[in-house]
Amino acid sequence: MADEATYKKIYAQYKSIVGPDRISNEGPVLIAYERDQHWPFVVPTRPAIVVMPKTTEEVQEIVKIANEHKIPIVPMSRGVNVRGLCVPAKEGSILVDLRLMNRVLEVNPEMMTATVEPGVTHGQLQLAAYEKNCRICIPGAPATGSILTNYLLRGVYHTNAGDGIDHALSAEIV
Repeated sequence: MADEATYKKIYAQYKSIVGPDRISNEGPVLIAYERDQHWPFVVPTRPAIVVMPKTTEEVQEIVKIANEHKIPIVPMSRGVNVRGLCVPAKEGSILVDLRLMNRVLEVNPEMMTATVEPGVTHGQLQLAAYEKNCRICIPGAPATGSILTNYLLRGVYHTNAGDGIDHALSAEIV
């Protein structure tokens, strides 16, 4: 864990990237991120900073700064988060809340594909798909759940043709 001066420096750098409304190191905000909804046996661990980027470029800058100081980052997409996967593994981590990166960039009915940002929910993608006379195949997933998280964690979407992640064609990862 870095010292207090380092965290103050990082906070100032992040604030210059995302602005004052998308970053916090305040106790009540940090408490909201120290555990997830369904797994109370995961040890609560409070992040040092929560930052909410809106663009890939902001994510890149956030990651660079954390890497310079060797501080762990915990990404969180959106919706129901379970199994402790969005709970920092150790004190002093930086939680990157991706919920504001929530645009459906494309629904392509001919290719039966969608391009989405990490904060897109099943409900958002379903509405965008309906506009193109398509539907998404996520049986049982809540409308508030993250498409990204559900696919990566082999969530409720799996068929005889494989898990949801088996149907992902590409990903841009920072």
